Formats: sequence, structure tokens, C-alpha cells
Amino acid sequence: MSLFIPLAVTAGNDENFYIDLTLNGKPVSLANLTPVVVRKASATADDGTGTTYTIGSGITILDSGLGKVKLTIPHAGLAAPGTEWWRCDLVDGLGTVVTALYGPLYIKAA
Repeated sequence: MSLFIPLAVTAGNDENFYIDLTLNGKPVSLANLTPVVVRKASATADDGTGTTYTIGSGITILDSGLGKVKLTIPHAGLAAPGTEWWRCDLVDGLGTVVTALYGPLYIKAA
């Protein structure tokens, strides 16, 4: 089941989000899963029009066994106030994609 989680940030800041990936309240092991985050203009915008974060490119695995990751969005990507959309997917070795988290990303003026 996917969780709806709105995020709020300040325009112009580097932002770090510490994410605990869980299923039914229990940590999800990332041993065979790869987290991918997509940030885009709206929920219905094509993923290709947004920014994709992957391991080593915005996503850092903090504890694979406990499903703990850090998402870093640099200030250059948060320059303009407004509302965007974000989604965190988990991809297995066969390419199966499951959305774990999603919601609006509110960028408020500094």
C-alpha cells in the first residue's frame, strides 16, 4: 500500500529528507529493491518531464535492512515557490515498480 505524505520545503534551500520505507508498519529490506524518487510539476505530468533521483544521484541508502534512505534535493531544484509532486517507487530486479510514498511538494518562499 502506498502512503500519501505531503512535504514542505523553503525555496532556495538544500533539503534532506530521511525516509523510512515500511510495509504494514515493518521495515522493508532494500536487499533486492532499488528506491527511485521522481519529482515533477503535478501528479499527472509525465515522469520524463520531471527530475529523477536514484542511488548515488540524490538518494543515499542509510540502512538497507531497515529500509532507511536519505533523499537530497539541491537548492537549484527548489528555486521557485509553488507546488510540485513527488513519488518514491521501489523497483525489484525484474523491473517491477511499486509506489511506496507519494504526495505534494510545497515549496514556500524564503
